[in-house]
Amino acid sequence: MDGQILRPYAKLYLAHQWTRNSSVAVNGVDYGSPQIKGLRLEAGLGLNWLVVPGFQIYCDYECSIARDYKKPYGLTAGASYAW
Repeated sequence: MDGQILRPYAKLYLAHQWTRNSSVAVNGVDYGSPQIKGLRLEAGLGLNWLVVPGFQIYCDYECSIARDYKKPYGLTAGASYAW
């Protein structure tokens, strides 16, 4: 790989969400107080490929687990060019 760089990475973080006396309304319909609160663990893996200086391609996978919900996957891919 002539001047190309592959950078794998991992991420892990803990977040906390607080709610109090709130409500959710979508298109004028009130759904009451949201139940998504408390601790959330998120983790992910990704790869960043620097093809040539200034141009990179990346892909990322992540998941999230909390008391009230589970997000088994989230996928992101893209390209970036800086001049």
